[in-house]
Amino acid sequence: AKSAGDAWSRGRILGNLGAVEHDRRRFEDALEFYGEAHRLLARAGDVRLRGLVLTNRAVLLQEMGMRTDARRDYERARGLLRRCSDRRLEAICAGNLGALLHETGDFDGARRCHEEAIRLLGEVGDVRSEGLAFARLAAALAMLDRLDEADARLDDAAVVLEQADDAVALSAVSAVAALVDAAH
Repeated sequence: AKSAGDAWSRGRILGNLGAVEHDRRRFEDALEFYGEAHRLLARAGDVRLRGLVLTNRAVLLQEMGMRTDARRDYERARGLLRRCSDRRLEAICAGNLGALLHETGDFDGARRCHEEAIRLLGEVGDVRSEGLAFARLAAALAMLDRLDEADARLDDAAVVLEQADDAVALSAVSAVAALVDAAH
C-alpha cells in the first residue's frame, strides 16, 4: 500500500495495527498507529474510518488517564460520524463519551450522551449495544439521585437484552443494578 501510494489502504491497515497494539496493551505503539492512520485517512477523504480511528484512540487515551485528550477525540469523532451517517458507530462513540463524562463526575453530561446513544441504536437495531446503553444511562441516573428512572432504564436494558442472549452484557446490567440498589 505504501509503495502504491494508497493512503486509504495504508490508513486502514495502520488503524487495525493500532487496535492490535491497543489490545496487547502496547499503548505508545497504538497511539502512533492511530495517529498515522488518522492522517492518512484524512488525506484519502474517508470520514467514517477517521471517526472510527479517533473513537478507538479516545478509548485508549481514556484508559491511559488522558481524559482531556480522550474527550477531544470523542467529540471530533462524533462530528465525523454524524457527517457519514453511520448511526451505530456514532452511538457507540456517544456512549463511550458518556462513560468518560461519568468517570469525571459529569453525570448529567453522561445522561445526555447515553440518551443519544439509545436513540441512535434504536434506529439501527443493535440490541446488545442498546441494552448496555440503557444500563449506562441507569448508572448516570442513579448518580443524579433519579432512582425511579434508573430502575426503569434497567428494566429497559433487561427487555432489550432478552433478544441478545449475551451473558457478558447481562452481567454488566447486573453490576449496574447492584449500584442502583445500593443507591436506594
